[in-house]
Amino acid sequence: MGSIFSRPKVCRASLLAYKNFLRLYRMQHSEMLPNDAFLNAARDWGTFSQAQRMRYAQMNCAISDMVMDGPKPATPKTAKKGLKKAAARKRNTKKNVKKSVIGDAVDEHSPTSNGFLNFMDFYHENYGNISKSLDLRQAASVWSDMTKDQRDIFIGGSFMTLWSPPLNQCPTHGRLSRENPIRNQA
Repeated sequence: MGSIFSRPKVCRASLLAYKNFLRLYRMQHSEMLPNDAFLNAARDWGTFSQAQRMRYAQMNCAISDMVMDGPKPATPKTAKKGLKKAAARKRNTKKNVKKSVIGDAVDEHSPTSNGFLNFMDFYHENYGNISKSLDLRQAASVWSDMTKDQRDIFIGGSFMTLWSPPLNQCPTHGRLSRENPIRNQA
């Protein structure tokens, strides 16, 4: 009785022939993708007769010799010196610097100090019936045409006390609303 794991010589030879055929086919069709080359090689292998298949079994070392015959790169006699990587540097962190408080403490509910934002709020309240993008474009052009003195009015937040449009009662809803005096003139 033989070993369970031993194969007959015919089976080993056909397996070797198939491996040699696959190697040769892959070398001859190197432009193909590996999966496509294996599928085409399997199709071609199925069309061969047993005698044609056994011809590839005789090519035991010929294929590996053909591959190994190419020029080899010379091996250096000394080991390559590894490039040293730069050591990580310690990060320079700023020490906690306490800012000295100059002037009065800022109230949380005080109006913003940004004049353009104040102007945008004012402009949107008075001309709010147009779209936001058009509103922003018009407000920006008006802001750029203003003098410094006119802009300074909106920086302090006291602009709301300077001028406020009159409150009118809406006839349909009965609510109070601010009407745009410019729209009334047109």
